[in-house]
Amino acid sequence: MPVPRFISIAVIGMCWIACQAYAQDDDAQDEPKSTSPHTEFFRTFDTNGDGVISGEEGRKLPPSMRQTFFGLVSNGALTYTFEGNSVSQDAFHEFIEDLHQQQKQEEAKRRNFEEDRSRKRVLEGYLNSLLPNKNTSPKEKIKVKEVTLESSPHAEYFQHLDSDGNGILEGEEKEKLPGALRVELTRMFPEVWAEDQITIQEFHTYWEQERERWEQSQIRGRESKRFSDYQRWNLLKRDQPSPFAEAAQEPKEEPKTESAVIEKPKAVARPVVKNESPDVKVAAPVTFEVVAIRRVSSSLPQRTLADEAVSVASAEGPSLAAKLMPWIADADSGGIEMLNYFKARAMPDSSIHLQQGTRAPIVQSTSSRGNNYQLVSLGTVVTINPKRNEDGALLASIQFEKSELRPSVAEPMVEEEMVKRADDAPARYVPGDSKPVEPPSIGTINLQPLMNLKPTVPELLGELAEKTEAGFEETVILVMFHE
Repeated sequence: MPVPRFISIAVIGMCWIACQAYAQDDDAQDEPKSTSPHTEFFRTFDTNGDGVISGEEGRKLPPSMRQTFFGLVSNGALTYTFEGNSVSQDAFHEFIEDLHQQQKQEEAKRRNFEEDRSRKRVLEGYLNSLLPNKNTSPKEKIKVKEVTLESSPHAEYFQHLDSDGNGILEGEEKEKLPGALRVELTRMFPEVWAEDQITIQEFHTYWEQERERWEQSQIRGRESKRFSDYQRWNLLKRDQPSPFAEAAQEPKEEPKTESAVIEKPKAVARPVVKNESPDVKVAAPVTFEVVAIRRVSSSLPQRTLADEAVSVASAEGPSLAAKLMPWIADADSGGIEMLNYFKARAMPDSSIHLQQGTRAPIVQSTSSRGNNYQLVSLGTVVTINPKRNEDGALLASIQFEKSELRPSVAEPMVEEEMVKRADDAPARYVPGDSKPVEPPSIGTINLQPLMNLKPTVPELLGELAEKTEAGFEETVILVMFHE
C-alpha cells in the first residue's frame, strides 16, 4: 500500500529539525566554557562577542584599564593606540584580580590601623581611670552620653550646616564642610561618614574632643613654662630660692612688716610659676615640624598621597616625624621618599627661618674645549611667622621654597650621528660630531599660605602632582606644631 505524500513530507521535516538541534548541541559542547568569575563583566565591554576587547570597545573601558592596556607614554605625553591592540579575557581576568588583591590589602591596612587606634584609646581610658577623682576618661563619658540638639552646646552650628534640617549631614552638606572638619569626621567615624549618618552625636563628640585637646595643650604649655623657669634657675640662679619653693611659700607670706615690704621686689624679679594676673600672660615656646614627601607611581593611584599622609599624621603620637617614619619605611606604602624634614622651637610671636641645601655645579654649555659649569643653589627654605590666637591656635604665615635638579630628556640617536669605519667596524660616535651635553632643568616649588594651626593637628601645607616619564609623581608638604 503506497504511503500518502503528506506523511512523507512530515517525516522529512521532523528529521531536518532533529538534525539542526543535534548540530546546535554539538556546537554548544565544542564552545569552551570560561571559568573566570569576571566573564559577565568582560562581555559588557566585548560588544561584538569575538572574545577580545579591541578598537572602539577599548575606548569604553574605565580610565585605569584603558591606560594599562592601550596607553603609551612618549616624551611625557600619554597617547592611546586602540587599533591593532586587544585585550583577551585572561588578561582582563588577571587585571581585575590584581586590583581586587590591592583593594583587599588597602582595606586590611585601614582596618588594622583603626583597630590599633581603638586599642590605644581603650588603654588611655583605663589609665585615666586610675587618676585621682576620675572614674572614667572624658572620651568615654562623651561616647556613652546620649546627645541631642537640645542638650549639645554645638547644636546651633550643626543646624547651620544641616541645611535641609533633617538632623543628618549628608550629600552636598558634607561636601560644603570646612576641609579640616571633613578630614577629622572621616578619620574619627569612617563607617558613619561613608553611610551619610553624621548626626549631632558625632558632631558633638568631635568638638568636645577638640576642646579636650586644647585643654591638654594648655596644660602642656604651662608645664613647659615651669620647665623653662626651673631650667633657668638651675643653670643661672642657683643662689636664689627655687621657683617651686617660692610658689609654695608665697600664699603664706603676709607683708605686715617693713622687712616684708623690702623683700617683695625680689619676689617680683624672680620667675614665678603661677599666673596670678589674668592680664599678664607669659608666652610659652612652641615646636614646629615641616615634612616634605614624594611618591612616584607607575599608574594613577586609587588614593592620593595627601589623603594617606593626613590620615596617618592625624593619629595620636608624640611628633609628626614619629608618626610618619614607620609608614614611610613600610614596603607596602609604595616607595614614599622623604625629601625634607624640619623641626624648630621658638616663641609664638617670633620669626623662624630654616634652610637646607647646597651649591652644585651643573653643565651650562659645551664647547670645543669641554663643558662649562655654573654653580647653582639647590635646597629648601622654610620661613614661619606665627601669631598666637586667643583660642590657643596659631595664625601662621608660612613660606616654603624648594629648588632641585630635574633630569633632562635625552634625545634619541639619529642615523646621521653614527658613522662606520671603512672596514665595517661597529658603529661609533665621532667626537667632533657629537651633540652638546643637555643641561638638566631645575624644578621649583613655592608656597606662601596663611594658615590657622591648632596644636598637634597636622595640616596640608601643599599638594602637587604631575605626569612624568617615570610615572605619576605626587609631592606633599605637611606642617604641625605642638607646645
